[in-house]
Amino acid sequence: MIRRSIYGARKLTACDHKDVYTDETDFAVAGDRDRTEVAREVLGLEDDDVDEETDE
Repeated sequence: MIRRSIYGARKLTACDHKDVYTDETDFAVAGDRDRTEVAREVLGLEDDDVDEETDE
């Protein structure tokens, strides 16, 4: 079974405070997406910088 969510759990305490607070989060994931183009734009990379493999 493929998990279609991102799960996170955390515990939190504070200095001079004895209680421990816990929380759980489960974010639904819509599916696979190719974010390569967006990531390259954010990182300031140009398409010309990619070394493409060629079949000879």
